Amino acid sequence: MRACAEQFYLNLLFTKHSLLTLNQSPTAGSTLGFKHKLEFGLKRSGHLNPMSDRKLSSEFIEMQKRSKLGKNNPQFGVIKSANTIAKLVK
Repeated sequence: MRACAEQFYLNLLFTKHSLLTLNQSPTAGSTLGFKHKLEFGLKRSGHLNPMSDRKLSSEFIEMQKRSKLGKNNPQFGVIKSANTIAKLVK
């Protein structure tokens, strides 16, 4: 019900006022149908990405590995059903 009301008011707003820069998603509550510009992908990859070519310290990498092994893993000891395993296997 809420999405319908939200869509109704967005349609009303966009037909009276061309504020397409405010919300470029065609459907309220969803990004389905929204396409990014080509520049967006270019900015997020390569040398323009602030995380590009960042060197991680060996201590940080070890901490990441250590924190997810054995009993520290949230899935440790959890028995998965055959249905779940089928979804996980590619």
